[in-house]
Amino acid sequence: MKISIIANPRKKKIYSVCRKLIPWLKRKGVEVFISKDIAREIKGAKKEYSREEAARKGDILIALGGDGTLLEAVRLLKGRDIPIIGVNAGGLGFLTEVTLEEFYPLLENVLKGKFETKERAMLEVSLGSAKKFFALNDVVITRGAFSRILRLNVYIENEFANAYLSDGLILATPTGSTAHSLSAGGPIVHPELKVIVLSPICPHTMTNRPLIIPGDKEITIELDREKVEVSLTVDGQIWKSLAQGQKVKIKMAKNVVRLITNPEKSYFEVLRRKLNWKGTTGK
Repeated sequence: MKISIIANPRKKKIYSVCRKLIPWLKRKGVEVFISKDIAREIKGAKKEYSREEAARKGDILIALGGDGTLLEAVRLLKGRDIPIIGVNAGGLGFLTEVTLEEFYPLLENVLKGKFETKERAMLEVSLGSAKKFFALNDVVITRGAFSRILRLNVYIENEFANAYLSDGLILATPTGSTAHSLSAGGPIVHPELKVIVLSPICPHTMTNRPLIIPGDKEITIELDREKVEVSLTVDGQIWKSLAQGQKVKIKMAKNVVRLITNPEKSYFEVLRRKLNWKGTTGK
């Protein structure tokens, strides 16, 4: 088996984890690929791979760090169908739900072929005839440095839905509903649903509430022609400046991300722990 590792070089804990993990994998007969920015600190690790090269060489990809590391790993794969294990090395971590304590028992089963994957939907973002981008979490359209409100016209399947006066819009997958969208007042959506969540950021009108849109609908966002700095970010990984009158088209992507998770933990157990929900079962 071949395993790729993408790790967050800014987390000091990562290096001690990798110094233990890589020899452990090699003793199991696994060929390991890790990027040179991490490998230079690990004795015996090959140092010639870029992060993209390392990510795409394995049969399994381990994202070691936090949610940002896993989102980077998805971007580096460029649609290649490789199962991902998201390992949380600190921080909140909704996507990287596997803890370091759970990691090795889970990995033992993975090496034996005893694992299942959960599919997570992605968004496809188009900017005219330009290159398409893909988001596992969200697409965010927001104003620039000047504190001026945006007018964003939203069409769903070419039918005008609303003109949002706000600081911006967040379009999230169910997976991304617990990220930026949640902080903007959006709902928590179970990741098995095929929907798109549209949440306005600081709307000028309080009746402009989040929308849940069927996943088979295409959404078009048209920028007002007034001169205002506007930017688009995809999963916090890609940034683009948007021009006046430009249209952004967003729909559910055909490709999905496959995550290897701990089969002994449910989605609601993760929510309770991450969001610090309280209460009893009533039993």
